[in-house]
Amino acid sequence: MTTQKKIISLSENVFFDRESGSESKITDLSSANQYDTCGPSQKPGLGAIYHAKNNRRGCLLFKTLYTNACSFDCKYCINTRKEKKSSYTPQELAKTFMQFHKNNLVDGLFLSSGIPKDPQVIMDKMLDTLEIIRFRYRFQGYIHMKVLPGASYSSIKRASHLAERLSINIEAPNKDRLSDMSTTKDYKIDILRRQRWLKNMNLSHGHTTQFVVGAGSETDLEILNMLGFEYNNFDLRRAYFSAFAPCRGTVLEKKEKTKKLREVRLYNIDFLLRKYNFKIREIKDILNDDDNLPEKDPKTLIAQNYFERPVDINSATYTELLHVPGIGDVSAKRIIEKRKDTSIKRQDLKKTGVILKRADPFLKINGWSQRTLGSIN
Repeated sequence: MTTQKKIISLSENVFFDRESGSESKITDLSSANQYDTCGPSQKPGLGAIYHAKNNRRGCLLFKTLYTNACSFDCKYCINTRKEKKSSYTPQELAKTFMQFHKNNLVDGLFLSSGIPKDPQVIMDKMLDTLEIIRFRYRFQGYIHMKVLPGASYSSIKRASHLAERLSINIEAPNKDRLSDMSTTKDYKIDILRRQRWLKNMNLSHGHTTQFVVGAGSETDLEILNMLGFEYNNFDLRRAYFSAFAPCRGTVLEKKEKTKKLREVRLYNIDFLLRKYNFKIREIKDILNDDDNLPEKDPKTLIAQNYFERPVDINSATYTELLHVPGIGDVSAKRIIEKRKDTSIKRQDLKKTGVILKRADPFLKINGWSQRTLGSIN
């Protein structure tokens, strides 16, 4: 039976009470957190279920808000609209999640929330939900919980014992840009202070954050500067990016949608920073006159600046290899290991995982360049 058939059966026969509106509630609270991303590979699944990655493995997450009622005034957010509001109780949300899980529809939970009045009240209810899931239902799987701006230290500490991953959305690269989007959030106190607390808790799975890209007038340079600050000062595990899309009824409903490619390029850059130890200055060198990333592949553009001439595959350092487009961490290590015993030939590279079409212009093999750097489009 396919997942789609299962969920249809589930919605008709297991726990949706159509008269009480449970089905509508799940739909409303899932769709209302469109800017909270599960990862760069996130794609909508069936209703409240999203495909994401957990430790490089695919997983299915029940992605939802606890409530879509919110007193904050974020100009881009669908939850600022004056429409019918929905909310779970801790018992209701825990039961709903566990029924998804028991029917093999989800592997984990991704929980965020709007903030109707006091952030601490909702934070406590979210934590009550997790305690029911962990202790009453004895669920030991993956839970990602969003820390709410303004949440207390004690509640964040409590959350650290219940969830594998904690995060708080930074949303904008500095306080001025956040002020353009919201008058109700204090950048330094509500967000950066909480990030500092998360750092000092030494979380086993680390903490993450997220930028809403294009809701304001921020440049990619501003995002890069803040990204570097976050990694250097808060031990950030990783950043996520959500391309702005206007929602009807919000202040920014007429603002142009951010191109998805801009989000993709920011993920490309974040990967180079986190995994390959590229430097912020290398990335700044490829920005256009508007301080934004170009649409072309950033690793290729950085490589054109990094290499004056093709590099010898049999003597290149690990860092040099990582700068070659088409060579990743695994293939670079395989190359270094293989050349201990024998000289690397071109036919060997494909076996190591190298994408030759991308790598050729930057490589010299046995004294011969495969293509000139000037041949790159």
